[in-house]
Amino acid sequence: CVTVAFMGTHSVLLSFAFSILGSITVSSADLDPTNPQVSRCAGVAFLMATMWMLTPIPISATALLPLVVLPLAGVMDGRKVAAKYMNDTQFVFIGSFLLAVAIEEAYLHKRIALKFLQLLGVRPKWVLIGFCIITFFLSMCLSNTATSIMLMPLGQAVANKVTSSHGDPPQADGGEAWGDGDTPEGGGG
Repeated sequence: CVTVAFMGTHSVLLSFAFSILGSITVSSADLDPTNPQVSRCAGVAFLMATMWMLTPIPISATALLPLVVLPLAGVMDGRKVAAKYMNDTQFVFIGSFLLAVAIEEAYLHKRIALKFLQLLGVRPKWVLIGFCIITFFLSMCLSNTATSIMLMPLGQAVANKVTSSHGDPPQADGGEAWGDGDTPEGGGG
């Protein structure tokens, strides 16, 4: 496990124990005398938050804890919890992630980035306009998050190509430091 190698066995055990004991403590508190589910749900929220922050187990495993813990705590029926994990929105995200991974595996993002730079050049305003156009068309059929997921590999590839063709990464001076022969003062923008 990556977490154990990074943190060490004692840190993982302490993090896990803190998360469990803190969750039990919060669940035992009487947050709403008329509804005991409130305290139990707060305990599960504490467990999730500390597991995410301290990572005694992988984050992906932590994300699945509510499937088991919420029904055991009597907060929510297991079928209802599982239904929240697999709705239309989640499938859009999963599909977007899979498509982004496929684009990276096929090196399509690098091909698109090269064609993008051939057509528009490397001047900052044209790169930005190109990204706006691509984002516009993708966001017409995908959610904002899915569009961002799709554009991340492309953006990274464009940044790498611009950096490799000019030697230095763009400077934080208004973006003109890496244009076609532009001066850092923005002489050609």
